[in-house]
Amino acid sequence: MQKPAASKQRSGASLAEVFALMRRGFSEAVVERALHFRGKASKRVQGVLDNALRSELKVRGFRDASKASPQQLVGPILVEIEKGNGRLAGAMLRVWDESQSQLRTSVTNHVRNAGITPAKPDYKANRFTATWLVEEWVRHREAVASEHDEFNEDEVALMLCLVAGRAPVPELREALTRIEAPLLRSWIRELLDLPPDAPAWADIASFTSAASQIATGKAKEKIESQTEALRAAINGIQEAYKDEIKYLDLDMRLWFPDVKGRLDLVPDVLDVLVRMKKELDAYRPVRPQGSSREDERRRAKERGERESAIFGMEKEWQEITARPAKPVAAVADQRAVLKVETETDTDTAAELSQLRTRYEQLVKERDEANSARQLERTQLKQQIADLEQELAQWRQAYKPKTEGDAAEEAEEDAAELSSLDEAIARAKEQFDDGLLFALNNKSRTNMPFQKPQEVFDVFAWLATEFRQQRSNPGPSPDFNLSLKQVCPNWFYKPNQTKTTMGMYSDWYKTDCNGKTYELSNHIGKGASFDPRSTIRIAFAWDEDQSQVVVGFVGPHQRNRQS
Repeated sequence: MQKPAASKQRSGASLAEVFALMRRGFSEAVVERALHFRGKASKRVQGVLDNALRSELKVRGFRDASKASPQQLVGPILVEIEKGNGRLAGAMLRVWDESQSQLRTSVTNHVRNAGITPAKPDYKANRFTATWLVEEWVRHREAVASEHDEFNEDEVALMLCLVAGRAPVPELREALTRIEAPLLRSWIRELLDLPPDAPAWADIASFTSAASQIATGKAKEKIESQTEALRAAINGIQEAYKDEIKYLDLDMRLWFPDVKGRLDLVPDVLDVLVRMKKELDAYRPVRPQGSSREDERRRAKERGERESAIFGMEKEWQEITARPAKPVAAVADQRAVLKVETETDTDTAAELSQLRTRYEQLVKERDEANSARQLERTQLKQQIADLEQELAQWRQAYKPKTEGDAAEEAEEDAAELSSLDEAIARAKEQFDDGLLFALNNKSRTNMPFQKPQEVFDVFAWLATEFRQQRSNPGPSPDFNLSLKQVCPNWFYKPNQTKTTMGMYSDWYKTDCNGKTYELSNHIGKGASFDPRSTIRIAFAWDEDQSQVVVGFVGPHQRNRQS
C-alpha cells in the first residue's frame, strides 16, 4: 500500500523547480515579498514558513533562522531553493500567494472562465499535481496581463501555476526538435522506448532535477571561463602596452570590474579590445618625438589621431558597460525566463555562433598574452596595494572647500565608521550645505553593508567633485570615471527609464520641503543580492539650491526586471 503513495509523491515537478523558471531578479522579489508579508499571513501559513526556516535553513549568528531579518534571509533562501529544497520553496510560495489576494482572484476567475478547474499544488509533497504546455501557459498569461495592467506578466505567470497546480513544460515534439546533441538525443530515444511501467520512471523527477542543476553549474563554469578570458585579455593589453598606457594615463586594470560576469556584453567589449590593441600597436611608433621637425610634424598629426581613437574607445567601453544587464537565460545562468517566447531559434543560433567566434578570438588573445597571465597573481596584489594607497592619499588630502578645518576631523572620525547609519549621520554632519538627505520609505539604512567607509567616501564625492561640476558646468564630465578614481568598483549611472520610474514611483521619488524630487541618478556597488556587498544610492540634483538630494539608500531599487 505504500508504493502507490510514493509514486504519487514523485509524479509532479517539485515546487523548487518553478523558481528555476524565473529570472533571478523576480525570484528575489518573490522571496522578499513573502518575508515582508510573513507577519500578515494566516497563522497556519506563517507557521509553515517558520518551521521550514528553522529546519531547512542556517543563517550565521542565529540558532533559529526564523528570527533573522528579511535582508539576512533572502540570499540563503535563494541558494537553498536553487539546490532543490521543495519544502522551503513551497513555504515561500504559500505566503507569496496569500500576499497577492487581488491577483489570485483575477487569475482564478480567468482559469474558471477558460474551463479549467482550479487545483492547488500538493503542498504536503511540495510538488505540482499537473503540467501546462508552454504555449497554453503563455496564452493564458498574456490574456490575464492584457486585461489587468496592475499586474506584470511574471506575477501572472507564477500565479497561474499556483492556481491551476500546474508546472509549465514544453510540448514534446517542440522539445525534441531543439535537442541537437547526439548524446542527449540517444538518452531521449531510450526513454521513449521504455515501457510505462518501467522502474526507471520512479526516478524521472529526480533525474530532471539533477540534470537542471548540472546545466546550471555548467553555465556558471562558462561564465567563469569567459570572465577569466576577459580578464586575461585586458591584463594582456595592459602589460604589452604598459608604457603607452601609462603615458596616456589610461589604466585598463579598472576595466575588468565593469564586465565581470556580464556575458551579455562579450561581443561588444571584445570588439573594443581588438580595436584597442590595434590602435595601441599603431600608436607605439609615433609616440616618441620625431628625429626632425618634418618627422615630428607628421608624427604629431598621426599621434593626435591615434590618441583621439584610443580615448574614444575608453568612452565607448564606459557606455557599453553602463547598459543594464539583459535577462537572457543563456547568457546569465541558463534559467528559463517566465516571459517565454515561442518564435523559432534561428536568431538565437546565429547569436550563439557569433558569440562562439568572438570567444575563440578572445582565447587567442589570451594565449598570446600568456606571460601576463603567469604574472596575474603578482599583478593583482600590486593593483590592490596601489588602489589602497591612492584611496588613502585621497582621504588624507581631501578638504571640502566649504568645510575648512572641520573636514580633517570628519576624515578622522570617518575612519571609525562601523555601520551604514553612521556613514549617513557623518555625511549629514559634515556636508550639510552640499547634501540634503530626504530618504524615502523604501530606503533601508540598517543594511549590514560591510564597507560603510566607502559609502562615506561616495557622499564626500557627491558633496565636492560632483556638486562642483554640476554647479559650474563646462564640457560634459565623465562622472562614472571620476567616481571610480575615488571609489574603485563603484559606478555612477545618470538615469532610469521613465517607464520604470512611473511604474514604481515610490522607489524613485522623495518629498522634502514641499517639493517632489525624481531620483533618476544612482550610484552603486555590487551586482549580487547580498546586502553585505551590494548597495544603491539614488539622488537628484536641485539646480536652485545647488544641492545633491539623497532620496534612497538601500538594496536594488525595484524595476520591471525585479
